[in-house]
Amino acid sequence: MILAGLLAGCGNDNDKAPAVQTTVSARDVKVGQVVGIGKVEPENAIVGLATSTGGIVSAVLKKEGDRIHAGEILVKLDNDKEVLKVEQAKAQVRTQESQVAVEKSNLLEAEAKLRNKQKQLAASATLLSKGAETSQSYDDLATDVAGLEAGLARALANVKLAQSRLEELNVQLRQSEEEAGNKNLCAPRNGVVLDMKVKPGEAISQLAEYAEFAPDGKKIVRAEVDESFASKLFTGQAVDIRFTGTDKVVAKGKIMILSPYLSKKSLFSVKASDQEDRMVREVKIALDGDTDLIINEKVECIIYVK
Repeated sequence: MILAGLLAGCGNDNDKAPAVQTTVSARDVKVGQVVGIGKVEPENAIVGLATSTGGIVSAVLKKEGDRIHAGEILVKLDNDKEVLKVEQAKAQVRTQESQVAVEKSNLLEAEAKLRNKQKQLAASATLLSKGAETSQSYDDLATDVAGLEAGLARALANVKLAQSRLEELNVQLRQSEEEAGNKNLCAPRNGVVLDMKVKPGEAISQLAEYAEFAPDGKKIVRAEVDESFASKLFTGQAVDIRFTGTDKVVAKGKIMILSPYLSKKSLFSVKASDQEDRMVREVKIALDGDTDLIINEKVECIIYVK
């Protein structure tokens, strides 16, 4: 009876061993293409323009979408005080230039007097040697020459001092002009204004960003690929670009730069919670030829892998 019970127990279906589960890594799966999510950017990246000085916005000369050239004024800040400083500095420079001219004239006069007195001294020495001049007269002339030589040295020092002061004032003038010029916020190079963030009458602080700017150059796509396929990417891989949710290829390109490390999702994350725990590898894709894609446009990147 006991043996029969044991045999019956061995045949019970409920006592079968559980099935073994296996996990397959995405790295081990052979795929022909990888999809990354990206956005269109300028080749030289979008630049946030910041001001080196603060102030009140007096005029906004450019708006979103305007093409601009290097050195062109985008925004003007109130610069009345700076302009006044420039005018004061210019007046000081003009006054000092006049002082330099006076000191140079004094120097020329001192040189002329010294030369004349030196001639008299030489003539007196000749007369003294012939007995036609007294030693006292010669000594008086020699004393006059020594005094004029000292006066010439002082005149020369005054010229150098006046010139040094003039150089100092010119430096102050250039600084004042630079401060006034800094109130004109200019384009660093040719490009397009993407976003103008200030309006007339607003206050802007030093180093604050007042505009976003796209420098001239080719457009690229910056995309993120899931970490599972990071090892399947390499530079030169062909890429098809299409709008999200469509099958239409709107541009083609090749991977030109691969990030050497994995990072958290960032391109389309609105909140920290949107980034989840997945890591991504960033790629930059050079587009073939001209394209009508719009900067910051979201696209899908079909990367062909082997």
